[in-house]
Amino acid sequence: MIRFQALGTALLEEVTPAGPLHLHVQPKTLALLAYLCIERPGEPKRRDRIVFLMWPDLDQDRARAALNQTVHRLRRKVGAGTIASFGQDDLVCDSDVLWCDVIAMEHLVRCGRTDDALSLYAGDLMEGFHLAGAPDFERWLADRREMIREEIVRAAMDASADAAAQADPSRAIQLLRRALQISPLEEDAVRDLILLLDRAGDPAAAIRSYELFALRLDEEYGLMPAPETRRAAESIRARLTPSAPSRGSPSLPPSSILVLPFRNPGNSSTATVFCDGLAEEVLSTLGRIERIHVIARTSVFELKGGNVDPVELASRLGVDSVLEGSVQVVEKRVRIHTRLLQGSDGALLWSRTYDRMLSARELFAVQAGVARAIARALEIELDPEMAERLTREPTEDLEAYSLCVRGRHAWSRRSPPALEEACALFRRAIERDPSYAIAWAGLADTLTILPLYASMEDGEPRREALDAATRAVELDEGLAEAHTALARALEAGRRWEEAGHEYRRAIELNPNYAPARYWYASHLLRVGSSVEGLLEIERAVLLDPLSPAVRLIQAFIFYLTRQYGQAIHSAGQAMEMESTAEGPRVILALSQTEAGLLQEAVETAEELHRAVPGSPRAPGVIAYVLTRFGDDAGASFTLADASVSRPEPLTLAMAWTALGELGDAFRCLEKVDWDTTNIDTLLLSAAFDQLRADPRYGRLRAMLGL
Repeated sequence: MIRFQALGTALLEEVTPAGPLHLHVQPKTLALLAYLCIERPGEPKRRDRIVFLMWPDLDQDRARAALNQTVHRLRRKVGAGTIASFGQDDLVCDSDVLWCDVIAMEHLVRCGRTDDALSLYAGDLMEGFHLAGAPDFERWLADRREMIREEIVRAAMDASADAAAQADPSRAIQLLRRALQISPLEEDAVRDLILLLDRAGDPAAAIRSYELFALRLDEEYGLMPAPETRRAAESIRARLTPSAPSRGSPSLPPSSILVLPFRNPGNSSTATVFCDGLAEEVLSTLGRIERIHVIARTSVFELKGGNVDPVELASRLGVDSVLEGSVQVVEKRVRIHTRLLQGSDGALLWSRTYDRMLSARELFAVQAGVARAIARALEIELDPEMAERLTREPTEDLEAYSLCVRGRHAWSRRSPPALEEACALFRRAIERDPSYAIAWAGLADTLTILPLYASMEDGEPRREALDAATRAVELDEGLAEAHTALARALEAGRRWEEAGHEYRRAIELNPNYAPARYWYASHLLRVGSSVEGLLEIERAVLLDPLSPAVRLIQAFIFYLTRQYGQAIHSAGQAMEMESTAEGPRVILALSQTEAGLLQEAVETAEELHRAVPGSPRAPGVIAYVLTRFGDDAGASFTLADASVSRPEPLTLAMAWTALGELGDAFRCLEKVDWDTTNIDTLLLSAAFDQLRADPRYGRLRAMLGL
């Protein structure tokens, strides 16, 4: 009989009458045995899958030859009949000839023999084993390692619960302590243990167990125990009678989630990229699951760096659950701790620790694992298409991934230097991996809005944006960000119908992608569907409630649909979030004017001039407000004074229209850079009502393709 001990330090030995005989094998041979024996025990394994896992750098012929040699060496050690061939394509390990502790342990768990199963668990699967040059095997090993650990810990916890129900607290406590030896940060087990210790009459031991767990959690991940666990410990300290914890899922599964920025307790620059990137990727992945409502990245990253209470945030943002975690990078490995909390009381729904090699591939594997686990915790079944998409890897280049994460952050700052930086970062990411679709989409997004913030001709950037967005969709048709970028680029070329199709496709792919929602809302107004546009912007606000950009777009849409009270409210919220911004003050002043709040409008316009020095929109807005206030002389003076600077011509046209000087208004309109915002204002703003009966207005609409 051949024995393969895979739990703990891997050991292969032959059982002989004189005692066990250790069999020395090379790492590749041991890895092959582990895969054949542990992956779907007893089932044939495809040779092409094995060579992909273990010889990724060799061509097919050389890899097949290497596999044949390794199989030959393995058969010499374990016997020819142990590893059988099925034709030219499959290999299978005969578990009747070779005993493996993993297979035996899993059988014992299924039979309910938890103590025997625990006695076999000598440590994590192939503890300390690494196979150089085989990242896909390493990933398989890490996944199986975590699955086996979770399986035995869950078995111990279930057996503990059974023992507690049968009034055997001593056995229940023993099983929980064994579970925590295997997985020290399994918070469900910690909480159950401290409650059992207290009920057994040893509150001091309960508090010691809690404090040890809290210290370790803080040292390793910079996290506090979940509120539910803290409350249990506090109640014991106060000598109150504790309530037994609820096992299993809540009666009503959560359907909305906030993914907090991951913590970086070691302040490592490498870990920072993983922290930001992992949060974004998990957000993006969860967003594709239609039954989960996910708070968008802008709102999430507003919370970065602060000490936040998950329960308080859940109440503030109206979500049912909160995901938090931390990332540590040590040399070439990364440890990621995640946990899902119930928003109402902080109860722990799920937690897991991942220990992986430092690579883009491992990051995406963790992201997919977290998304699958959350879906299970929320009792949501993934359809086959979504389950398959979770396994896709956007890039294998860690540096390209890092550049793309930094590019997205620069893009979100929306200043000329930041947008130039974003362009450079996305271009570098594409140079490293030309097949990286999200980098192409990021470049397209940046080039589309760059002319709005920088003094430049917009033709070339927008043509390049269309090319980049088209390339992103070609590379990944299932990427919502790519379709949204293409919609924006098509709108810049006034291809309205095609743009609408791309927005709808983006929302179909990712119902939680807030940019697709709020840009589509503006698009709907432009094509005459104002009711649908208002509904769409409301959805965007629910997804991204802390984003000043979303609040500004909401205020703009309310202004265009002449709901001035709501426009004033939303513009005020945007100003609270971003106190120095120009856009909210412009919308606020115009909305106050149309609402008849003329004194307030004058004050807002003057504040715009002071708060945003050199604002190109300030002269036109001030002149428009003064005209409506009845101060034509002051408005004319402002317009004359503006002629020596470079004011924004659309707001000047508003002022000339209010003064009744339509010829001057149309001359200003001839100079406008007709981006989508300016087109929307021309079409719908009350400031241009006087123009719309003029034949020149009809010709201008025709020129714009409207």
